[in-house]
Amino acid sequence: MVWARDPEFIDDTGSPMKLRVGGGPSSFQSLMKKARVAIEADRALEQLQALGSVQRCDRGRRVRLVSNVLLTVAGNQFVAVSLLDAIRRFAKTIEHNLDVKPGSIQGRMNRLAYCASLDPAQFVEVQRFVRLSGQAFLDAVDEKLSSCRLENNKKHGLYYGVGIYVTVEKPQKPRRARRAKLQRD
Repeated sequence: MVWARDPEFIDDTGSPMKLRVGGGPSSFQSLMKKARVAIEADRALEQLQALGSVQRCDRGRRVRLVSNVLLTVAGNQFVAVSLLDAIRRFAKTIEHNLDVKPGSIQGRMNRLAYCASLDPAQFVEVQRFVRLSGQAFLDAVDEKLSSCRLENNKKHGLYYGVGIYVTVEKPQKPRRARRAKLQRD
């Protein structure tokens, strides 16, 4: 996320810039240092390439961010446990809210913002806005949660998490044509 948000690593349009593979300012190595990544830059670059998150360009002298969505993998398989846990937690939020009286302070946040007729030409702009705003929100939540953490690790506190998801659905074809065909048969 440092690559996608830090002014040192984004261009004038707010997109992640291509980074030099070698050292120096605005390089992949300086990104790794700023992000406090513990492994060597070469090894991190290999792993990100294997995940399909980055691509080398400019004859291997630069690297560009292709996707800042990282999925955990082990060998050639995805580690589904973390994804399944996220789905389970989301379902538990809905289940909890169904058991709690509406308007109760005990209800958990479960909100959705959507547009049923988004202009496809605006998709990239909306996607960029949601990624940047969503990540800024999650960063702020992370800071707040860190400041409210139990001091003594021997005590067991509550698990509290916040997640954001995006859904995109293609428009469905009108059903009238199908009904007309059925009526003719």
